[in-house]
Amino acid sequence: EDLSTIADALHNCGCCYFFLKQFGKALACYYEALVLKGTLCRLDSVKAGTQNRAMKEGETGEQNTKVVHFSESTGSGFGVVFNKGDSLTYATTLKSIGAVHSKLTNYDMALQHYKIALQIQQSHLGYDHIVVAGTLSDMGHLLRRT
Repeated sequence: EDLSTIADALHNCGCCYFFLKQFGKALACYYEALVLKGTLCRLDSVKAGTQNRAMKEGETGEQNTKVVHFSESTGSGFGVVFNKGDSLTYATTLKSIGAVHSKLTNYDMALQHYKIALQIQQSHLGYDHIVVAGTLSDMGHLLRRT
């Protein structure tokens, strides 16, 4: 619970920096929040797995995972991993990172973040949810700029 609070605070700091147009600081906060949220998602996934042994032995669930590697221009040495267990707050942070990259005209990087956020949102909310539509709209605006 403490990690969740810290992750939310970092995300909120990123929002403040974004609105102050301090995009480097915003990205730093968002990426730190993303790491914590990712850790929380994995911990929740492990807890659920130990409580519910519905998966067959030998099945790893890797078919639900997609790894995206970021370029060195982000200044971060880690990638984002998409699992079906990722939370909607994780997707929100990804979408915020995409918005920063869009402002910095890093359109390819922004699109990568939007795509992963969209996958997570669709896995939780379905294809016809208003939040999913908002992400698709943001992606459309981004693609019009490129």
